[in-house]
Amino acid sequence: MMSELLDPSKRWHKIIAFERCAFNLLLEHDK
Repeated sequence: MMSELLDPSKRWHKIIAFERCAFNLLLEHDK
């Protein structure tokens, strides 16, 4: 049960990091 709760949180963390990277790339491309 604990592992099931930890897995989604890690995936969510990766998604947030990916979105931040993509957002930074878009900002740099705008410049």
